[in-house]
Amino acid sequence: MYKHILCATRGGENSEKTEERAIRLARENQAGLTFLYAVDPAFAQDPRNEPGPMSEPEGPHWLGELVLEMAVRVAERQGVQAQQELRQGEVFGEIKEYLAHHPEVDLLMMGAPVGEVKNHFSDFVGEVVASGREVLIVE
Repeated sequence: MYKHILCATRGGENSEKTEERAIRLARENQAGLTFLYAVDPAFAQDPRNEPGPMSEPEGPHWLGELVLEMAVRVAERQGVQAQQELRQGEVFGEIKEYLAHHPEVDLLMMGAPVGEVKNHFSDFVGEVVASGREVLIVE
């Protein structure tokens, strides 16, 4: 039985599967639920190094706010009260920082890694598990 679930999300179809599963587990376990979106400035750069909407300071944040708000609304429609956490920085670092300050979280849920993130994923999961938490990867 889980007390509090942290669901890291990045938006999109794959994240929706993770969010839905987190909502279901929170409802089944009567657990708290927090959705976390990390705005990583390194990934917000325009690949052509040209200024664009995502390179503006508020650019990636509005997307994160939208993703989080939608996830919370879906949870509420299913009878689950959820919180949202918008952060700025490297995704794994921001998740670890959140977990360090929220000992009530006993399950981290996230989608399967994509791109260059895969290289650091197993080390990250190992650190989270070593902290006494479970990690559930939704594919």
